[in-house]
Amino acid sequence: MAVNKVGDMAFLIGMGLIVKEIGSLNVHTINSLFPLIDSNQAQVISILLLIAVTGKSAQVGLHM
Repeated sequence: MAVNKVGDMAFLIGMGLIVKEIGSLNVHTINSLFPLIDSNQAQVISILLLIAVTGKSAQVGLHM
């Protein structure tokens, strides 16, 4: 259960950073504007979303 919460928190933080940087959670807007944001911020968002997917699906590294 704790591993699942790691995924939840990474997802929430990642989505919050997307809203902060892009201003929307619309997939089409994100796809068109994501290349325009700061590369360091894009890297952080990508890593957080990767951790979220890994934690929520209990993949290697975040499995019991």
